[in-house]
This record gives sequence, C-alpha cells and structure tokens, in this order.
Amino acid sequence: MTVNRTKKSAINTSVSILFAVINSILTFVLNAAFIRLLGLEYAGINSLFSSVLNLLNIADLGISNAILFRLYKKIADGDQEGIDLIITTYKRICFIVAGVICLGGICCIPFLDHLVKEPPSFPEPLWSLFIIVLANSVVAHALNFTNQMITARQEQYIKTIVMYCCKFAMTGLQLLLLFIYKNIYIFLLIALLLTIIRNVCYAIIVKKRYNVSWNSHEHLDKAEKISLLKDTGSLAFYKICRTLDVTIDTFLISKFVAIATTAIYGSFNLLITFLEECFGNINDGMMASIGDLNAQGSKKQVSNVFYQSMHLTFLIFGCLTLLLVPLISPFVKWWIGYTLPDICIYVILLNFFMAMFGNHVAVFRNSMGIFKKGWKRPFFTALLNLVFSVWLTIKFGLIGTLLGTTIARVFTLHWYDPWIVCKFGFEEKPVKYYIRFVLYLLIVFVSSTILLFVKFNFPDPKVFIDFLWQGTLYLIIAIILTFGIGFLFPEQKPLLQRIKKLIKLH
Repeated sequence: MTVNRTKKSAINTSVSILFAVINSILTFVLNAAFIRLLGLEYAGINSLFSSVLNLLNIADLGISNAILFRLYKKIADGDQEGIDLIITTYKRICFIVAGVICLGGICCIPFLDHLVKEPPSFPEPLWSLFIIVLANSVVAHALNFTNQMITARQEQYIKTIVMYCCKFAMTGLQLLLLFIYKNIYIFLLIALLLTIIRNVCYAIIVKKRYNVSWNSHEHLDKAEKISLLKDTGSLAFYKICRTLDVTIDTFLISKFVAIATTAIYGSFNLLITFLEECFGNINDGMMASIGDLNAQGSKKQVSNVFYQSMHLTFLIFGCLTLLLVPLISPFVKWWIGYTLPDICIYVILLNFFMAMFGNHVAVFRNSMGIFKKGWKRPFFTALLNLVFSVWLTIKFGLIGTLLGTTIARVFTLHWYDPWIVCKFGFEEKPVKYYIRFVLYLLIVFVSSTILLFVKFNFPDPKVFIDFLWQGTLYLIIAIILTFGIGFLFPEQKPLLQRIKKLIKLH
C-alpha cells in the first residue's frame, strides 16, 4: 500500500511539473499577444475582474478541503454509501456557493465604473465583459463537485491531464482567434466554453472510473454537519484575510493610478508567481520530514534544521532576486512592450524575497502543528495593508501601493510568525532569526548594488541571445556573492553536506 501510494505521488508530481512548465510558457505567450493585440486597458480590466472574482470566491470558505478529508476516510473504509452521501452534500454546497457568487457578482455590476480611475476608451461596456467572466466563475464553482473523487483517490494526475489539455486547447483557440478577430468577447467566451467542457470530462471520468452517484437522497446527520462547519470555519478566516491581502493592490492601482498600470503590474505578478511555483517546492521538499523530526528529535535538532533551511532559502532566492534585479525590467518590456519605473520594480522584488522567508516559516509552523497559534494575524496583515496602501497610494501613486504591502507584512507576518515558531516550536527566543533576516536583506541589497553597477556597463538586452549571455554573467556573479558570503554563516557547511548526501542517495 505504501509503495502504491508513493508511486501515485511520484506520478502526480511528475505530471504536474511537466504540464505546469508547458502551461506557463503558453500563458506568457498568450499574455503578450493579448496586450499587444487588444491593448493595456483590456488586460487591466481583465486583471481587475479577476480580483473582483477572487473576493467573491471567498464564498467557498475552504469547504472543499474539509470535504476532501472526509472522503479520504470513507474511501479507506470502503463505505460506498458514505462516499455518495459526501459527494452529494458537496454538490449541494457547490450549487449554493455558485449562487452566492452569482448574486454577489450581479450586485457588483452597478459599481464597476467606480473601480477604475477613468473610464476605459474601448467601446464595450464593462458590465457586458464582467457578466461573461462572472458566468465562467459561477459554472466552475457549480461543477466543482465533479473532480473531488479524483483527488481523493490519489489520482490527481488524471485531473491534471484533463485540466491542462483543456487549458492548452483554450490557449490555442484564444491565440488563433485573437490574431483573426481581435475581439474580447470571443476571447472570454472561449474560456467559458472550455470550463464547461473540462468539468463535463471530469464527470464522465468519475462516473465510469469510480461508479459514484452524486444524487443520494440522504443527508448528513447533525453531528457531522457541526463537525464540517467547525473544520470549515478554521479555514475560512485565513482564506478571507489572505484573499483580501493579495487583492488590495490591484483595486488600488486600478482606482487611484491607472487601469493600464494594473495590466503591467499584473504581468510582473505573473512572472513572480511562476518563479514562486517553480522554486517554492524546493523548500517544501526539504521540509517533508519536519513533522516526524519534531515528534522524535530534540528541540535543538529542530532548531538546527530550521536555520539551515532558512539559509537555503537565502541561497536560492537570494540568487534569484539578484538575477532579476538587472533583468526583469528589460525582459518584461521585451515580453509585453511595457515596464514599470525601476523603484517600483525593486520594491516588488523586495516583497518577493521577503515573502519566501514567510513561506519558509509557514512550512515549519504547519508541520509542527502550531498553525492555530496567532490565527488572527492574517486579519491584521490585511487591515494594515489596506490602511497603509490606501494612504500611501493617494500620496505617492504606485510606489505607495507597493510600500503599503511591505510595511504591513513587516509589522505583522515577518516578526510575529517567526516568534510563534521559535517560542512554541523549539522554545527559543527569536532574536537569532531577526538578526539573520536583517543580515540576509542587507547582503542582497549590497549585492544588488554591485549587479546594477555591472549592468550600467552593458546596453539593455533586446533579443534572446542578449538575455542568455547577460543572464549567465549575472547568475555567476549572484552565485559567487551569495555562496561566498554565505560561508560566513555556520549553517552553510552542514547544509551543503546534507545536500551532497541527498545527491549521492539518488
């Protein structure tokens, strides 16, 4: 059973990585074509609508995770009636969530014009575009019950293949018809059509492969309903605050800066998200045994691993940030034809670098079972982000929006979460963490200055070969600086020894 589970996990991971890389490349191509053929305003409105729907999607409240947990148990027990009951219950919930999103979206329509600083110059009314985007989200949530069994059966690769095949078909059609018609309605309707096709495919596969019925006439008993609500509630608060935190910037840029700037900012975010997804799993992979180490090892051992993995985060994302400092602006300009002021880009990269340390702390916090400590923290992060970002955006524009996010996270996430892990995880004061965090920031700041000095000796790259040779040069310098200075920290030698052992084992 363990071998089978491991095999399925390996297949799921391999398929996900392969398709994710292909999808990212296609997404970059599509984003560039969209902006170049339809213009920044259409792209900005598309980003704005995505943020509106992210807020409406809070209606899900994370209940899918609670349902999935119950499905695992019913499958392990071989309880087919219980499986059908849970899937049917989830179907009803999906319909309710879709209805709430639909109603919320309709209520938003009168206010759409107030979400932008100036009315867009394109002829289509905002409400007509929003209705199609809203319909896509409503359909996706209404039919979400069709794919849960695939995940619960640990055959995520099936879901991944279907999802990405539909995405590839959607991207291909959108690209083709963009070049032919240059019409936003066709672009959005293709996305809606493929959402329907994807979920119909899930339904057919689940019916044939697992013989599941989602039309049970039974209902959950009172105790099970209460348990489900409790599990959902603990997830809902975090989801709501997290969603508010990540969508605030888009709304403020659209309202107080310009809808075109929203599109450019969205392109930078797309690139940063891609890099987070590509490299973020490295830390997660190293943390796979944290829970076991916490249960069987000493507090000192856990502390050592914590600071070694923190140093690994510095090495990986320090190098990546240093590589992006001289290259990200010319790359985005080459990609979509536009970029942002340098000072804004540097703050985006600062937020990216610090966020990776936040992710590192979160892995330990969750693996050690102390995720319920400080559960109110995301609320204060979102609140401070809103207050600082609104105030600074009105005074300074885009740079104020970005700095508002930085300040909010420094005052909450970047000091509070490490304090929880150090105090409750391995019973130490967090002073060592804070000193390391500041030192890593200073190292990257000074190293960035050196790389910018090198950059000023070369013209901005404009063709692929220029990006290749300049990127190689900057990467070599970044590695020399981060790894060279890294040897001043006691964690580097045992960390490299650990990595060598892992390489030899494989």
